[in-house]
Amino acid sequence: MARPNLAVVRRATNESRELWLRVLGESTSDLVVVLDAAGAVTFASEAAAALIGVWPGGLEGAKLSDRVHPDDKESLESALQSWMDPNAEPAVAELRLSDAEGDWIPTEATGNDLRANEHVRGVVVMVRDVSHREASSWSLDESSARIVRAARSTSDGLWDWDLTTQHVHYSEKWREVVGVEPDDVTGKPEDWLDRIHPEDRQPFESLLAAHLDGHTEALDHEHRVRTSEGKYRWILVRGLALRNEDGVPTRIAGSMLDVSERKLFDALTRLPNRGTFKDVLETTVERWTDEPERLFAVMVIDLDRFKVINDSLGHHVGDRLLTSIARRIQSCVRPHDTVARLGGDEFAVLLDGIDVPEDAERIAHEIKDLLGRPLTVGSTEVYSTASLGIALSSKGYIKAGDMLRDADTAMHRAKDAGRDRAETFQTNMHIETLNHFKMEVDLRRAIRREEFVVHYQPLVDLHSGRLNGFEALVRWQSPERGFVSPMDFIPLAEEVGLIAPIDRFVLKAAASQARDWQQGHDRLGDLAICVNVSSKQFSRDDLVEYVASVLEECELDPRCLKLEITESAIMQSPERAADILYDLRDLGVRLALDDFGTGYSSLGHLHRFPFDVLKIDRSFVSRLGVKDEPARDQGRGSRNPEIVSTIVALANALSLDVVAEGIETAEHLELLRAMGCRYGQGWFFSKPLTVEDAERVMDADPTW
Repeated sequence: MARPNLAVVRRATNESRELWLRVLGESTSDLVVVLDAAGAVTFASEAAAALIGVWPGGLEGAKLSDRVHPDDKESLESALQSWMDPNAEPAVAELRLSDAEGDWIPTEATGNDLRANEHVRGVVVMVRDVSHREASSWSLDESSARIVRAARSTSDGLWDWDLTTQHVHYSEKWREVVGVEPDDVTGKPEDWLDRIHPEDRQPFESLLAAHLDGHTEALDHEHRVRTSEGKYRWILVRGLALRNEDGVPTRIAGSMLDVSERKLFDALTRLPNRGTFKDVLETTVERWTDEPERLFAVMVIDLDRFKVINDSLGHHVGDRLLTSIARRIQSCVRPHDTVARLGGDEFAVLLDGIDVPEDAERIAHEIKDLLGRPLTVGSTEVYSTASLGIALSSKGYIKAGDMLRDADTAMHRAKDAGRDRAETFQTNMHIETLNHFKMEVDLRRAIRREEFVVHYQPLVDLHSGRLNGFEALVRWQSPERGFVSPMDFIPLAEEVGLIAPIDRFVLKAAASQARDWQQGHDRLGDLAICVNVSSKQFSRDDLVEYVASVLEECELDPRCLKLEITESAIMQSPERAADILYDLRDLGVRLALDDFGTGYSSLGHLHRFPFDVLKIDRSFVSRLGVKDEPARDQGRGSRNPEIVSTIVALANALSLDVVAEGIETAEHLELLRAMGCRYGQGWFFSKPLTVEDAERVMDADPTW
C-alpha cells in the first residue's frame, strides 16, 4: 500500500502539514498521529486498528505516552522535544506500543513539527510496525532516503492550493496521473480546472465551493481530465481545506488517483462497461456520418431466466456463468469489434463495419446458438439461452444513445416473442414501445384513481349444475381508453411491478363483496370466492399478514376465500413457498394450484404443498374433442384427453378437488363429467359478470 508523500509535506509550509497527513493518512499502512503541544492525540489514521487493535477514535484525546513501554518513555520524550524544535536534528524513536491485548508491538517513529503563526501547535508522527525485521537505529540520512522512496512509490498525485495567492503546487506524480507534460503546468488552478471534461467541471466546482463554505467535511469527487494527448482519464480527487482562526479557508490540499480502469471496465468480466461502450459507439457514429453507405450494427444481448439460475445455484455460480458467457460472445466476433457488459446479465456488441445487414443477423444467431449450449460451472451443468436485439446504422442514427435504445427495444421484442431468438429493430417497434410506455403511465394513474372494477365468473358443480362460487377477475375501465382487455394490461402490470397493488385491490374488493352476498343470501353462507395471487404478490414478505388483515376487516369466514397460485410462482423458491402456503392454510383459507400442467409440471412436488384444488388450464380443456389436428400437433393433441384424465385421476387420488377452466362447449362439459372432474368454469356457463349481473344469477338459482 502506498505511503504518504512526506517529502512534499516537508517542502510545504508547516501550517499545511497536518492537512496533508489527514488527506494522505488513508493511503499508508503506517499509523499517522497528530499530537498537540501536550502530547495528546488529536488525530489518528485508520491504521491504528490494524497496528494496535484500537479504532482511531479510541486514541484521540489520550496521551501517546500511555501506550509506550515504561523503558521507552524517555526515548519518546526526547524525540518529542526534537520533533518540536525546528532547529534540532530530526530524531527516530524506537518504541514498544501496547495493543488491545496488552502485548508489546515494536515500532519505529519519526515526526515533524506543526506550526501556525510561528507557534508550535504540535507534531505529526508516523509510526511503523517493525515486528518482522531486526530492530535497528536509522540515521537521519537513512530516514530521509526512506521517506523519499516512499514518496516516489505512492500512486497518488498530490496538490496543494494556496487560496490566498492562487498558486497550486502539483507533485511530479500528479502530472503522471493527469497525463500532462511538465511544460503544461504553470502552477495555476487552470492547469487542472481547464482540463476537466465539460460535463464534469460544473459539478466539481460546485462541490469544491460547498466544501470551502464549510458544508461538507471533505472534498471527494470523480471526474474526467484531458491528457496532453487529448484523451480523457477518470480521476478520484480527495482534499481538505485548512482554515484560519476565523474559519476562513486559506488553502486546500489533497490527492488524485487514476481510476480509469474501474470506471471504464466491468470488474467481473473485464469487458468495457456501459459508459465505455457508449463512448466507442459515439465515435463510430461520428466516423461513419460522412459515409452513409458503410454499415455497422449494435446488438444487445440479455440472458433468459438468469435470475432463476442466480437464485437457485448461488451468486458465485452466476458470476462464473457471466464470465463464461462473455468469453463465448467474444469468440463469435472479430478482433476489431467491441463486446461490453452493460450491467447485470445484459451485454452489447458493436460490429464495426459489415457488408450487408444479413452479416449482423448471422453473427447474432451464432452467438445465440453458442450461448444455448450447456456450460459446466464447477460440478454443475448450466443451461442458459439469450434474447438478442439488433439495430443497423442504415436507419441513419446521429446519436449513439438512440441506436443503443433501438437495439434494446428489439431485444425486448425477442423476449416477448418467446425468448431464445434474435430480432432486428423496425420503426414500428419504436411506436409500439412508446405506446407501451404511455400505457404504463396510464396504468400507474389508474391505480391511484382506482379505475379498476371486479367482475365475477361463476364456478359450477359439473354434476349438479348448481352454482358453487365465483372467480374474481379484474377489469380496467379507463376514462381515456375505455375498456382495456386484461390480456393487454395484466402482462404489463407484471412486467413493470404494478401487479401487487392490483392484486390487493381485487382481494379486498372480492372479500368485501363475498361478505355482502352472504349477508343478503342465507343459502350462500359457504359461497366460495376465488382470487388470483400473482407471483409478485406471492413473493412479498407480508402476504400472509395482508390476507389476515383483509379477512378481519371484511369479517369474512376464511373458508369462503380460495387463493389461486400458479406453478411458476411456487417453483421459484419451493421451500419458501411451502412455508407461505402452510401459513395461509393456518388462516383457514383454501388453496388452489392454478394453470396446472403449464408450468414446471412437477408431480413429485404436489405432496409438499397443502393445496385443496387443482385447476386444469384452459389450453388443455380447449383441445378436448378436437378432430383433425394439424400435422405438427398430432400426437400432442391426440394425447390431450389422456392428459386431462390423468390430472383428474391424480387429483382424486390426492383427495383434491378439480376445476376445469375454459369450458366453452357442451362436448367439453360431457367429456369432463365422464372423466370425473367435479367443477368447472367458462363461457359455456357464463362470461365474467358485473356485481349486478352476478346477483341476478344468484337470485335465479340456475342449473346448467
